[in-house]
Amino acid sequence: MKKAILFLNFWRLLIPIIPYLKDKKLREVCKIDLERIEYAVPQHDTLLGLCYALLYNMPYRAVYQYRLKDHKAIKYLCNFFICNKREIEISGDIMPGLAIFHGQGCIIHCNSAGKNLSVWQNVKVGRNPSTKDSNGSDKPSIGDNVNIYTGSIVTGGITIGNNVDIGAGSVVLKDIPDNCVIAGNPAKIIRHKQEGD
Repeated sequence: MKKAILFLNFWRLLIPIIPYLKDKKLREVCKIDLERIEYAVPQHDTLLGLCYALLYNMPYRAVYQYRLKDHKAIKYLCNFFICNKREIEISGDIMPGLAIFHGQGCIIHCNSAGKNLSVWQNVKVGRNPSTKDSNGSDKPSIGDNVNIYTGSIVTGGITIGNNVDIGAGSVVLKDIPDNCVIAGNPAKIIRHKQEGD
């Protein structure tokens, strides 16, 4: 049944998939993003998988539209053909592997984020003018393999290290080192990760 619906809606996807077909760099980044949600997208490494994700996975629509930042006209037209959930906002320099789970109320305005950033619902990542880094940025810089769980707030010109898990409901206002699990309000290190965690 879903394949029939996909076939009937294919016309809606013609304009949004043009950059995917023409831009090799975009295609590679999208494949990595889709690989992170392969449990929800059959044939995630194919054009059919992309089409399936754009029709059925609303958070992925927001990720895809973010990835179209170098294709502004197509990005604008996408809003008419495959509407993005308005409660998901994404900006910053985010590496491949971005995955948004559930996606309600997510705001991700970071300075930069490394590979494999995972975000759950109601997460806020953004500015805090009273906390700036050495470059004057008031938005967080996030490392590789970071998980930000439900309802967390990460704000200010802080640095989140690599391999960090931010527990649900945490409020992160200070730099976090690599390889740790943090939680609380304000967030504190709960434990340091060992190799293989």
